[in-house]
Amino acid sequence: MEDNSLGFPILGTRDTLFDINKDKIKAYMNERYLPENTVIAVAGNFDEDKIIDTIKEKFGGWNVSGKGSKGIENAEFKVNSKIKVKDTEQIHICIGFEGIAHGSDELYPLLAVNNVLGGGMSSRMFQKIREEMGLVYSIYSYPSSYRNAGLFTIYAGMNAEHLEKVVELIIKEIKTLIKEGISRDELEKSKEQLKGNYILGLESTSSRMNSIGKSEVLMNNIYTPDEILKKIDAVNLERVEQVIKRIFCLNKISFSIVGNIKKEIDIGKIIDV
Repeated sequence: MEDNSLGFPILGTRDTLFDINKDKIKAYMNERYLPENTVIAVAGNFDEDKIIDTIKEKFGGWNVSGKGSKGIENAEFKVNSKIKVKDTEQIHICIGFEGIAHGSDELYPLLAVNNVLGGGMSSRMFQKIREEMGLVYSIYSYPSSYRNAGLFTIYAGMNAEHLEKVVELIIKEIKTLIKEGISRDELEKSKEQLKGNYILGLESTSSRMNSIGKSEVLMNNIYTPDEILKKIDAVNLERVEQVIKRIFCLNKISFSIVGNIKKEIDIGKIIDV
């Protein structure tokens, strides 16, 4: 996604930062900060009539520029590798697969798989590579979803001498996942964990506000808690198998490594595809 805005550095580059001035900031705001680009999300103990009146009072005079918002570019996952030699104590590696876009129901089986593979301290990779073998300081996986694209990422931090062994073990766990999938018991535990985390998140007013705002912006739709829980309950082993085959393509893998790397790393040889 390096040619898409999703692949740009969040902070910016030296050139872009030095090039920013007052006029450019104002021009950007006039172009992007428009009523038609805006969602106001409210959650908590409020009077609906009063809050609507307040919103009208504060935002009713917001003039529309007439320019309209720019469309969202399609983001394309690209197989690539980036290695940055840096004098750091640890080696940091991210292994990436093409994921699932925000709003797709296939995110739910992927979240269930993520819990089993690397989504927490009870996951396969954490237990095997960190707890049993002690080869990493940290290891976890996570899906990222955007309006028209997604990623599935595995991160690990370790001492330099363990890099190749850690990558071998990660690939081994992925191959096992592809070949054997997950068990029914693992799936049920993962689904209960997803539901528990979601319900706990509902207790936070700010979390609810952010959730409904993000849903409106990205999907133009807001699901009720009951609808979300039904989507999690609907995940079964067949859908899990389908999402594993879709995501974990070892011939479509990207990676980045940062650290004090002493020799060239051939990830392709380790993956053996």
